[in-house]
Amino acid sequence: MNQNFNFTIIMLPAGIIFATFFFIFSLKYQTKFILAHFLKREKSKKWGNKKKPVIGGIPMFLISFTGLLIYALNGENHLNVNYGHGSRFILLTIAGLILAFLTGIVDDLKKQRPLAKFMMQCFCGLLIYISLLNSISEIDVILLFVYVFFVAGIINAINMIDNFDGVCGISSTIIILGIIGQLLYEHGSNSIFAYVFFLLLGVMIVFLVLNLPPARIFLGDSGTHVIGYLFAWYAGLKLWIFLKEASIIRIFEVITMTGALFYYPLLDLVATTTARIFHRKKFYMGGIDHTSHLFVIQLKKPWKTLLTITLIQFIGIEIYLGIIAIQSKVMIISGFLVLTLLGAFLTILHLKNYRHLNEVFNNL
Repeated sequence: MNQNFNFTIIMLPAGIIFATFFFIFSLKYQTKFILAHFLKREKSKKWGNKKKPVIGGIPMFLISFTGLLIYALNGENHLNVNYGHGSRFILLTIAGLILAFLTGIVDDLKKQRPLAKFMMQCFCGLLIYISLLNSISEIDVILLFVYVFFVAGIINAINMIDNFDGVCGISSTIIILGIIGQLLYEHGSNSIFAYVFFLLLGVMIVFLVLNLPPARIFLGDSGTHVIGYLFAWYAGLKLWIFLKEASIIRIFEVITMTGALFYYPLLDLVATTTARIFHRKKFYMGGIDHTSHLFVIQLKKPWKTLLTITLIQFIGIEIYLGIIAIQSKVMIISGFLVLTLLGAFLTILHLKNYRHLNEVFNNL
């Protein structure tokens, strides 16, 4: 156990070292190599007109892929996975990771139609679901649809918050810390998840330094798809365990925990989508109308916006880890009420200021 834990801890500095060399090299030589194609202009004069590379997703993919391979090479007998067949589980996980990354890369290079991208995200969910089965005969149509839309929803939630310097980086880092906290509490430090998320945390720390205002790089769709997929992969396994128990309180618990773990991304997804539908706009089209943009107008300073978003996500993680540690109905219900009330307040605030939000950014 101690040897496995020590080996897992090495993943964190390994991720930091890898990301440091990758970003130094890519930022220095981006005009001479294929990375020159991964450039995009920021969407608003508010954030500046300088082109910046959206290469953050490349090291996220490479390090996650490497972590999965390293874990697989440790041997079938070390696969502490209680779902499906070990080798198939890893192979389909890798296949889904590659598909998510390619979906994002294509969107970075040439914008895809929203429906085409959504279908690819759903297929990633299908791969996760199949990886959990012991046999095809176990397929449950309702559970299949739950997984497909769950994965697509998480990927889209992460993708949507990559709209302002530092927001996606900070939110994702806090989520990763929450996942690692759960793994350490549940003695999962030698699991496949620990390998992946310790490596990912190392890369995210370096990325965050370069992504804070004024950002030098962005994640891009490739990065948000990789991170969103890995988050959905982890949360999906917990969802699998709870749903198989078919208990109402357990289902309520997993809904609350999922909402808490991905609190800010899901809050932004719900608030922004609700505001767009209410104001008769296409909910699936991107825009400068997210919660982060609302905070910028209300708080005036970018650092205040980042601090507020950090606090919101920390509230979610505190509730998430609290439910894991205390394991009581009171904690679950109180956590659900806090998340719901805060979410309702911010959604109403978004609705109330949505028209003004669009007027401000349209006049930039």
